[in-house]
Amino acid sequence: MTKFRIDRRQTLLMGAAIAMPAIVPSRGRAATEALKIGVLVPTTGVHASDGIRMLRRISWPPR
Repeated sequence: MTKFRIDRRQTLLMGAAIAMPAIVPSRGRAATEALKIGVLVPTTGVHASDGIRMLRRISWPPR
């Protein structure tokens, strides 16, 4: 009688195979909402002029 043994490499491969559909989106789906990325910049105080300038540079579409 042979024993069924699973080594570390096989365990990692099985875990990756199970998790892959959740990680990689299918080709049929497209994003319907815009992706929002937050950024913290100073808008008051001594560095307000720098923060406002940074917000203008990183906003898309440009204001």
